[in-house]
Amino acid sequence: LPYTVEVRPLSSNEGGGYVATIPILGRNTFVAVGETVPETLESLEELKRILIPDMLEQGVPLPEPEKESAEDYSGSMMLRVPPMLHAELVRASRKQSVSLNKLSTYLLAQGLAYQDAQIEFRSTIREIVNEEIQSISGRWHDNSQMRVTTYRGLNAVTPTGVDNPNDDYQLQVA
Repeated sequence: LPYTVEVRPLSSNEGGGYVATIPILGRNTFVAVGETVPETLESLEELKRILIPDMLEQGVPLPEPEKESAEDYSGSMMLRVPPMLHAELVRASRKQSVSLNKLSTYLLAQGLAYQDAQIEFRSTIREIVNEEIQSISGRWHDNSQMRVTTYRGLNAVTPTGVDNPNDDYQLQVA
């Protein structure tokens, strides 16, 4: 059955590679991992071939796959915005000589792309920072020698008793 599949990269702390899930069937039930995306998807297909008949045999009700396509949407929506934002959008569309609709569509698409990039960036930064913290923690066997200072959502990890804590510190994204 053509269920929607989610694939995400695994951090090096998680072992690297990729993980694939079928959310509608349970994120913790249908889980496959692999070194590459194709390998991960192949593992998930194999898992489906084994588990789905088994679940049906046991009488477990399975939801129908979500059939979502561009045909399911008209491309038209009503959006309520504060009057000041509406005025700013109208001014910007006039300045750029485009319709309010075209400008709004562009800004929504740009915002979604930015959000996706920001999520990926934060994930990458978290992974790098946590690897560095692991590296630092390995240098001091006694954790009582570590000091954690929080500033604006970042944790600065420094060894205690060091003359210049700026010589060796790392940040952890909270």
